[in-house]
Parts: sequence; structure tokens; C-alpha cells
Amino acid sequence: MARGGDNRGRLLLIILVITSLFLITLDLRGVSVISGLKTGTQSALSPVQNVGSIVLSPVRNFFIDVFNLGRTRSEMEALREENGKLLTQVLSAAVLMPNSSSCKER
Repeated sequence: MARGGDNRGRLLLIILVITSLFLITLDLRGVSVISGLKTGTQSALSPVQNVGSIVLSPVRNFFIDVFNLGRTRSEMEALREENGKLLTQVLSAAVLMPNSSSCKER
């Protein structure tokens, strides 16, 4: 024997599909009732979206950092090499150029 509860689930699914098709049709035709519904839904869900963004931000940043780890290390190594070259240039320029304050004292 079939139970009556099985038909309720199917009926609910059919009603939801028909309602969604109806709302899509109204939206495509430019009915302004739908825009008010969209605005209300966005206003209601905006705080939830903000909280979700705040909560998931550290997780997203972690995966971005793991993904970029090799690139970051190579960039740091290149910057260290460039820093060493610039330091060598500054030191050689300081040795070649006499200090202007010591020239004035003589």
C-alpha cells in the first residue's frame, strides 16, 4: 500500500518549479514587483553574506598564501640579491667619494 506522504513531496516540488518559472517569466517581462522582491531579499541576506565573508576570509587567505608560497620565496630571493648589489654600489660609492664634511675641515 502506498502512503499519502509521498505525493505531498512531489506536489511541493511541482509547485516550486511552477512558481520559479512564473517568477522568471515576470522578471524577463520587466514586472516591477520582482525588483522589489529582489531588493528585499538582498537587504535581508546582506548581513549573512557579510558575516560569511568575514568568517571565510582567513581560510581563503590561507589557501591563497599556500598557492603563492613558491612564487613569494623566489621573489624574496631576487630582492635579497638586488639588495646586496645595491649595498655594494653604495659602499663603493662611499669609498670613492670623499666625505664633504671632512674636506671642509681641512
